[in-house]
Amino acid sequence: MKFITLLSSVSLCAAFAPPAARTPSKVARFAAVDNMIGASEELGGAVWDPLGLASVSEQSPELQTLPHVKWLRESELKHGRICMLAFVGIIVTQAGVSIPSYPTNVAWTDALGAAIKNNPAGMAQIFILLTILEGYFYPGEMWTGGGDREAGDFGFDYLNLMKKQTPESLNKLKLQELKNGRAAMIAVAGFASEALIDQSVPPFHTLGF
Repeated sequence: MKFITLLSSVSLCAAFAPPAARTPSKVARFAAVDNMIGASEELGGAVWDPLGLASVSEQSPELQTLPHVKWLRESELKHGRICMLAFVGIIVTQAGVSIPSYPTNVAWTDALGAAIKNNPAGMAQIFILLTILEGYFYPGEMWTGGGDREAGDFGFDYLNLMKKQTPESLNKLKLQELKNGRAAMIAVAGFASEALIDQSVPPFHTLGF
């Protein structure tokens, strides 16, 4: 017990220690993420990457079996956006709100199956559209750090909202999207955990999810 207490104390102290200076190898390792929005926002310029994910592509540069950090950022943004939509969908479904001709008063865990059963043609159209969009915007070249666009930028700005922003305000919006996406991914994981393991997330259990 004393050993565990001592180990916990050491870990706690290490967590609040200032980030160590980068060695030359670390400088190379983090070069790809230094200019990415949100990479070091909470650490005063230091990149938090304990698993070395920023440099996994360098482990097999010839075989190209591991993704470049640009691909990882694309994935992070996409999953964040999906989870933000999912979070809203879960809340709305649980509140009993539904689209006409789709199931009503159904638990969010059963909503997809019920929608497919009640309106298969409509759901088929949605799946086909998503498949086409996924294929069109597939970021294959980003796997090796290529691609002719910024990660997450699909050029979808028909209202020209981005053109009205200054570089500073645009970066702020990008950071907000990234952070909200990360929070949504954690929240949706919490919803899934509560659905699979009852009372594993007490706040969600109390609210009836």
